[in-house]
Amino acid sequence: MNHLRRRFVLAAMLSLFAVLAAIVIGLNLLNYRDLMASTDKTISMIVDNGGTFPKPNELNNLIRGVASPGGASIEMPPPMSGDSDERGSRGGEAREFSPERFKEFSAETPYETRYFSVYIKDGQITELHMDNIATVTEEEARAYAEEILEDEDEDGFIGDGYAYRMTDSVIVFLNCEKRLDTFFSTLWISVIVSVAGLLVVLLLVVVSSKIVFRPVEESERKQKQFLTDASHELKTPLAIIEANTEVMELENGESKWTNSTKHQIKRLSGLVEQMVALTRLDEREPDGSAAMINLSHIVTDMVDTYQAPAEVAGKDIKLTVATDIKLHGNEKNIRQLIGILLDNAVKYAVVDTTIEVTLTAKGRRATLAFFNQAEGLAKGDNDVLFERFYRADSSRNSETGGTGIGLSVAKSIVEKSKGKITAYSEDGNSLRITVGLPI
Repeated sequence: MNHLRRRFVLAAMLSLFAVLAAIVIGLNLLNYRDLMASTDKTISMIVDNGGTFPKPNELNNLIRGVASPGGASIEMPPPMSGDSDERGSRGGEAREFSPERFKEFSAETPYETRYFSVYIKDGQITELHMDNIATVTEEEARAYAEEILEDEDEDGFIGDGYAYRMTDSVIVFLNCEKRLDTFFSTLWISVIVSVAGLLVVLLLVVVSSKIVFRPVEESERKQKQFLTDASHELKTPLAIIEANTEVMELENGESKWTNSTKHQIKRLSGLVEQMVALTRLDEREPDGSAAMINLSHIVTDMVDTYQAPAEVAGKDIKLTVATDIKLHGNEKNIRQLIGILLDNAVKYAVVDTTIEVTLTAKGRRATLAFFNQAEGLAKGDNDVLFERFYRADSSRNSETGGTGIGLSVAKSIVEKSKGKITAYSEDGNSLRITVGLPI
């Protein structure tokens, strides 16, 4: 039940993490796109105006032109006094602007925008415009411009958060430090808030899962109690029936009826023992029950024990085992696991075939595999065989004395040992059961 609760909490937290990650990534991508779009519009305005921002009264005319259907047309003056030909300015040229360009600007924008321009001619720096920046010296401005001229990149970022754009006559540098600080602040705040929210939800899910799974735990407890009570209650009548049958044989001799009764008593006794074992496996092992054991020796010993029953059934067991594989576990449970899987293979393998048992180790994991030819299996995964009381072929199981609970016990032992067990049929006529155990 604790395993089921952990899986529930993990699934809930992974789902929440995926949603929060998508929100944080999407939000910050949109924020970054808006940052770059705003930066592009501002720097385009300065570049198109010859390296300076339009004067406040000119910008007011442009902003008011937003309301007019035809846009605004103004005459752009030279950005600075001097020879306009040397600077490549557009002084005196009437230029028409689309109203949509000025939706994000206001009359205060020129005072809020920090930038500087470097004028060039034939790849050489001719003049600097530094009136709208205070944190950059002329030497730093020249160094930035020379680096860009050397790299020949038309736009990008340079220095401490300066976006730039280069034309044939001017390089405009726009200070984006505050914008980038805002972007990264939003990014970190969104990440921190999401992580904090994830931790809070984790705490709530862990607490609430105890309440949610309480009815399931109660149901499982009652099921275990039922199996325990039923097992104990069945032992007494079975013992009485067996004793009565023996008395009848002493008085009247053996018959097919008494033999049939003893056979069914044996089957029911085996089922009761498996039910008790399954119930005990679901409970916590007492301290000291696990120790370092030699898996190679145990597998070899168990296979030797089953060689005779296999020969009687017309089958052979071939063992391939790596030497000296050790693990930390309960030897009694491991022996029971191997016995169940060997018994299953001997019972259901096709006559005159070989049962292959292999034990290998790789890294920190031991792999124990049982392969045999069989009938009536579905191709692919056959993990349904480990379900309690599952029987793939009722008539065949009746003949072999199967109870449909043995492989369930094997699965419980493997899970209790923190391992994994699988059943796979490649062609429907063979079965490979693989057990992985940590070593």
